[in-house]
Amino acid sequence: MAARAANDRVAGLVTAQLLIYPVARCRFEGGSFTANAEGPGLSTEEMRFYWAQFLTAEPPAADGVRAFSLAQSYDRTPARALIVSAAYDPLYDDAHEFARFLEANGRRTEVIDAHDMTHGFGRIQVHSKVAAAWMKKTSERFGELLHAAR
Repeated sequence: MAARAANDRVAGLVTAQLLIYPVARCRFEGGSFTANAEGPGLSTEEMRFYWAQFLTAEPPAADGVRAFSLAQSYDRTPARALIVSAAYDPLYDDAHEFARFLEANGRRTEVIDAHDMTHGFGRIQVHSKVAAAWMKKTSERFGELLHAAR
C-alpha cells in the first residue's frame, strides 16, 4: 500500500515493489487459511490477532485501500511487482490473489512460489540452506527488476 500511496501522490515515484508473503484480504477461512491454519511460521489465529491490532477500535470502510488492498482498482498503473509466496503459509492464496489483482490493473507481475517453505522463511536463512537459496533467488530477481525499471 505504501507504493500505491506514493504513486498516487507522484506518478512513477515507485517503479518496483517486493512483496514477501503479502496480505491481500481480511479473511480466515478457506483455501490456504484452512490448509495451513496451524502454521508453522504463522497460524490463522495469529492472523486474526494481527488484524485486530491493525484495525483498532474503529474498523475502516470496506473500500478503504489502506486496510484492504484489493478493495479498489488502481487509478494509475501499479509499480512492477515481485511477489514471494510460501506454499505452507496461510497467506499463500493472498500472494497469488494479489498478483492477479495487479495484473488486472495493468501490471505484469512475477511470483516466486517457494513450494517447500513456510511463512517467515526469510527470517531463518541463517539456519536453513533452502530458505537462504529462496531468498538469494528473490534478491537476485528483484535486483534485475530494479535495474530494468530504470
